Amino acid sequence: MGQGGWIDIVNGTTYDWTRGYVHSYQMSAWDFPSVIKAGTSASVYIEFREKLGDKWEDDGGEVEFVIQSTQSPRFQIQAGGKGGYTLQAWFSNFWTQNNPSGSTIRLGWKHNGHVNFVLSGLSGNFSSTNPPSAWMQANRDTLGSRTLKQICIPGSHDAGMSVMNGGTAFATPGNSLTQSFGIGAQLAAGSRYFDIRPVISGGHFKTGHYSYVGSVLQTIGANGQYISDIINEINTFTSQNAELIIIKFSHTFNTDVGRTYPSFTQAEWERLFNDLLSIHNRYITSAANLTTDLTLNDFICPAGGPVPAVLIIADVESDWITDKYNNQGIYPLSSINLYDSYANSDSPDATISDQLQKMRDNSSQYFLLSWTLTLQAADIISGRATIKSLAETMNPLLYSRLTGNVTNSVYPSIIYVDYIDSNVAPLAMAINTRITSLLQVGSLVSKITSKL
Repeated sequence: MGQGGWIDIVNGTTYDWTRGYVHSYQMSAWDFPSVIKAGTSASVYIEFREKLGDKWEDDGGEVEFVIQSTQSPRFQIQAGGKGGYTLQAWFSNFWTQNNPSGSTIRLGWKHNGHVNFVLSGLSGNFSSTNPPSAWMQANRDTLGSRTLKQICIPGSHDAGMSVMNGGTAFATPGNSLTQSFGIGAQLAAGSRYFDIRPVISGGHFKTGHYSYVGSVLQTIGANGQYISDIINEINTFTSQNAELIIIKFSHTFNTDVGRTYPSFTQAEWERLFNDLLSIHNRYITSAANLTTDLTLNDFICPAGGPVPAVLIIADVESDWITDKYNNQGIYPLSSINLYDSYANSDSPDATISDQLQKMRDNSSQYFLLSWTLTLQAADIISGRATIKSLAETMNPLLYSRLTGNVTNSVYPSIIYVDYIDSNVAPLAMAINTRITSLLQVGSLVSKITSKL
């Protein structure tokens, strides 16, 4: 017996992978499938052996997969015990974006947990775990002509709550924080949709995570990043990366007023809009033309050269966004036809079932897949769970439970998570590859059918 855990391997390419060379030494479990088919995933249990008398640092294994494309590119998943247990991917004779041929990607190791490896794309233009920061530009050849509705992107739930910057009684990091990193680091990790919940605290605009609790007739929660800091971090990122960023503002509270904290008035929204005009590279067009049928190139390559684009969405009545702000790149939520409905459960199975069914039922809209668990009262009272511990349970299930439910008409526009990391962007690209291949097949079938 020894340390065990799982690796979730996502084949986001259009090719089957066949297992080739496989070897292990002192591994209690090292058994990989003979084939991982295109558009599927495999969850493999791995166990290092910790037998008395063995040198644990000698534990190791390698398994090679051959991608069934014309060039037969190969990669290995490798395990080692030297310096601490770890898994890594090695590209033996091909490259992926940001990872040259012969390079390795450290995947880490989680005892009784999951690590993952994602490889997607087409021969000659593969993307994988450890993508470039500007992953949209790197994939513009395949994604640029696709509409916003036809592209999957990572999203950050309660994106500003990576720090606790004041709050009410009963608010703790465990029940208030939803992210590990600030907005700038989330951007660098690949997130492109940000759920920002502004509050007024001490006269300043901050982010917040608050809920009204009827049993105490009071709103309880905490503050996160200052809005001014978020603006600076966005501007720093777009000064170096020509990517599309969507920022949605909603769930407002004025915590300087009363016990229940009212939502922003129109005047308070306008004060916030004035601050948002400091965001560089705002996407500006007429409200009538702002739809999810615009292509990615319309946003980040409108005149043949790469430019950043920041799309600012506010959950307010459209007439609250006067011409002063509408003509400056601030739009009502109604303009993107967003479907956003969370499960409100702390059960992974219940949440996954809820979200996959909603994805199937609402595929015509710009669909946000809320892959988040929600702390319940019993969780908070018992202290048995935190938002972070729930995310550590839920996030790994993305790699084994989502890809198989994607079709050419049913897929998430936004993968929305707590505690986002750099692994979600490769998964989004795997889904984008899957959408591309399914759209191509669907188009071919339509052409054949029309000639019959």
